[in-house]
Amino acid sequence: MEGEAGGRFPGEAVRGAGEHHRRGRILVIDHGGKVRTAIEAILTATGYRVRQALSVTEGARLIEMWSPRLIFLEQRADSKSDDAIQALWNAAGRRIAIVLMGAPRRDGAEFLVAEYLPKPFDVRELIALAGQFASCGLR
Repeated sequence: MEGEAGGRFPGEAVRGAGEHHRRGRILVIDHGGKVRTAIEAILTATGYRVRQALSVTEGARLIEMWSPRLIFLEQRADSKSDDAIQALWNAAGRRIAIVLMGAPRRDGAEFLVAEYLPKPFDVRELIALAGQFASCGLR
């Protein structure tokens, strides 16, 4: 399946003729379209391949199809955040870093979250977290 400008998925453009993406794949899961779109625009402009999901269920399907290295998960993407994070962690085979966006939480899901990104987020921090985790995920 070919997307825009030669990408494998709809909406995934490949820059330049034959140019290889050197940065990792990132999945953004957030029910708010403006935030997802802003994050995608920022990270795509920085060289990452980004996909969006409205829910953890949709995100889990994308994990299997697309194999991202990093997930930015909005804290309220599902009503049961702990269960949602556990489901993503299991779908990812425990190799994908999860950054929880929203107010930092310190609860049972903390050990599954690689980092927190408070909202409103700082663009430099967003890019730094992408650089820290997207190229290698978790090992």
